[in-house]
Amino acid sequence: PISRFHALRLYGNTPWEHVIPTEAKFLGSRMGFRPICDGEGGSGKEFSAALGGNHAQEQFTVVMLTYEREAVLITSLSRLYGLPYLNKVIVVWNSPTPPAEDLRWPDIGVPIHVVKVDKNSLNNRFLPFSAIETEAVLSVDDDSHLRHDEIIFGFRVWREHRDRLVGFPGRFHAWDSNHTSWNYNSNYSCELSMVLTGAAFYHKYYNYLYTHEMPEP
Repeated sequence: PISRFHALRLYGNTPWEHVIPTEAKFLGSRMGFRPICDGEGGSGKEFSAALGGNHAQEQFTVVMLTYEREAVLITSLSRLYGLPYLNKVIVVWNSPTPPAEDLRWPDIGVPIHVVKVDKNSLNNRFLPFSAIETEAVLSVDDDSHLRHDEIIFGFRVWREHRDRLVGFPGRFHAWDSNHTSWNYNSNYSCELSMVLTGAAFYHKYYNYLYTHEMPEP
């Protein structure tokens, strides 16, 4: 029954959990859960006003991959200051050379957790870091430039499609039967078929699948 639901225990552990009853997410409104526009729904503005952000379950973790571009990295981190629903930032230091001792990490209002990896690999961004306490992960490159409203909108869409990759850099690919090869188009187009992980939300469960379950080529 609905009365058995607790507002802070409604989040599934995998991307494929069944959708909760409509009324259940409104229980515990004293903790920040409220119907959007008295149950009528709304656009991004109404969503942002209604969504709570004081608990890790409602937030997201930024995982930022970087390689020997300290100035670019610091600028990108600084832009995250004041970003709603941000739980923490994990900087994946992909270089064998450690950060400079005098490197000044910006104060962005949330913890910045630096992870030094053993080797340079783009796959390091998908490692299941224990520091990720949220189910939502925002994977970004160190030179990504997204406005706060764009990130919040992407987070909203991801919450409605938790099993999907929800992001910003789109590409198109299709099989070219004339040349018997795949066609890949990175130009701006109205037709897209994939989202790149240079700026995308996904469920942290996929980190475990990618690292431990996918067969190596």
